[in-house]
Amino acid sequence: MSTFSDYKLNFAKEVLKQSQAEKEPYFIEVCGVKFFAHPQVFSPKYFKNTELMISQFPFREGESFLEIGCGIGVTTVFAALHHDNSVVCGDINPHAVECVKRNAEINGVSHLVDARLTDLFSAMKNGEQFDTIYWDLPFVYVPEDYRLNSILEKAVCDPGYIKIREFLEQAPDYLNENSRLLIGFGSNGEFDILKSIPDELGYEIEKIVQESIPDRGGLSYMLFDLIKI
Repeated sequence: MSTFSDYKLNFAKEVLKQSQAEKEPYFIEVCGVKFFAHPQVFSPKYFKNTELMISQFPFREGESFLEIGCGIGVTTVFAALHHDNSVVCGDINPHAVECVKRNAEINGVSHLVDARLTDLFSAMKNGEQFDTIYWDLPFVYVPEDYRLNSILEKAVCDPGYIKIREFLEQAPDYLNENSRLLIGFGSNGEFDILKSIPDELGYEIEKIVQESIPDRGGLSYMLFDLIKI
């Protein structure tokens, strides 16, 4: 069983520090689409996994899509803009929710996007279900008693993988029949600890995408499909 790694945590903190060096909101482009970003929100300018996953993401046409931990809303906007998805997205960071609303407006998909301030599924409506649920997990592992220093740090770290467990426990209640539960994960997380959770909860986990970033020491990002068995 892998254990807590100071190196992996410090690497994530350094990237967060770089992103927070931005003093004002700014615009970026991801796969040819313009986005508004905020210094206090997880940003694809500094965290390259977003662009990697978007280029490989298995979107479906015209479905209902839920994104947890949406950040500035890149996946959400792509689902609506290019695939005619009706999207609900949520984040615990109020700056993120405002970014998504602005980015939906910039890209002309406000009518398809419902951005909510939420802790996992806390803002979901009674009986609400989706064809696809996706969360790019906060995959850096820290001990359960680790004290997160900011709301932004919650975007990359999950103490004891407690939130990941809660997500996998609750997600089936919000899935339609013949639906998908997708998660993003990085090689600077602890995969053996992660995998023990779906194994325990009765999921089969299947890797469907893996891409790496050469200029970050070969750090790789993966997309998994979790199937209830």
